[in-house]
Amino acid sequence: MHAGYNLADIMTKSVVVASERWPLAEIAALMQKHKVKCIPIVRTTDGAVIGIVSRANAKRSRATEVARWLQDGGQPSAAQARWHSMIFSLLYQP
Repeated sequence: MHAGYNLADIMTKSVVVASERWPLAEIAALMQKHKVKCIPIVRTTDGAVIGIVSRANAKRSRATEVARWLQDGGQPSAAQARWHSMIFSLLYQP
């Protein structure tokens, strides 16, 4: 870092956050809307940051669920397929 700069000078000050209770689809939509690749997650009761969800986390979650369907020999329901299609389109955009 250059001399004379500190984190306050370069950090994002208007941080977009999501509640721990939000569904992944809403968080993915928030990432797309604000053109960010990760969202801090805050506890509903006190607003404390308890984690972060990245596009990579969401992709892994989606892939794990699809793999589980395939392993079980089943097919997703129509609603599950629509949900995964929406998540896929939100997460795999530039």
